[in-house]
Amino acid sequence: MLPFAAGGGGNISQGAMEAFTDIITGTELMDTLRIFAPSELYVTGHSLGGALVTTVSLYLAQNFLAAKDIWPYTFAAPTAGDAAFATWFYQQFLSAMCCYNYYDLVPNAWATLTNIPADHKTNPFYPNSSDKPAGPGPTATPLNAIGILIDSIAENTNENSYAQPAQQTALNSPSDGTPIFLETYPPGAKTDIEQFEVQVGYQHANNTYLTLLSATPLPDVAPVVASVNPSSGPPGTVVTISPPDGYSFSPDSVVDFGIVPAAAATVARDGSSITAIAPFGVGTVDIRVTNIYGTSPVAPVYPNLTPYDYNDQFTFHQ
Repeated sequence: MLPFAAGGGGNISQGAMEAFTDIITGTELMDTLRIFAPSELYVTGHSLGGALVTTVSLYLAQNFLAAKDIWPYTFAAPTAGDAAFATWFYQQFLSAMCCYNYYDLVPNAWATLTNIPADHKTNPFYPNSSDKPAGPGPTATPLNAIGILIDSIAENTNENSYAQPAQQTALNSPSDGTPIFLETYPPGAKTDIEQFEVQVGYQHANNTYLTLLSATPLPDVAPVVASVNPSSGPPGTVVTISPPDGYSFSPDSVVDFGIVPAAAATVARDGSSITAIAPFGVGTVDIRVTNIYGTSPVAPVYPNLTPYDYNDQFTFHQ
């Protein structure tokens, strides 16, 4: 963990600090805000974006607008920092809306991951058909493969202690009587771990949150990246980006390599691919495609929380 001096208090993880720095110093965010000079700001994000809402909101309150004029909204956010950071965020933003799905694994990282298998008798995650309320399972327990996997992931905290800012009442809670689950698993998800990961992906998805909030789900025309070819090369490499079967890219699609826009990008006339030129970059990044309906989800290498074997990663080398 590192001190979050840029936001006024507490400590945040090194990963959260790197992502925060990418946004503040690697984008035109602050210059753009100064141009438009808004008197009120809504700062919102899902998943890692939700965790970064906490850091960016505090930074803006220190350097741009009074905290009373900033409205943070987080969805499905993992923790960014320790208890001092979470308390400082809450003190600055008493009206912050921090929303999470009761059955979403991600907001439990990193503060409460180990509670999931430990609480399997009173709060099964995920409930089986014999539980009340019933669910599709499989359930994480301390001794099964799922619980062991979760505990091994929790060990990545390096013995640091994390805390969530104050959260809203959980969405999809078993106390609601009829929580929603992905009831049928795809044929490729055969093992308990594979089915658990698919359920995690469903519970964490944008559209699941939109459904729980009685909002309009994203349409299927939001882009999806299935593969990139080649998957490595120096800056200037011409990369072909392909969608899954049954999908296509709309003419307005734009491409980013990590947070850096492609040097150029051309959508095939039939939408079957995008030809993009890699910008300057280092390391391994996710290639993301954005149109007016949204941005392609990151295709995880591991754990793969979907039933699909997609890969959107590109590795820079000289």
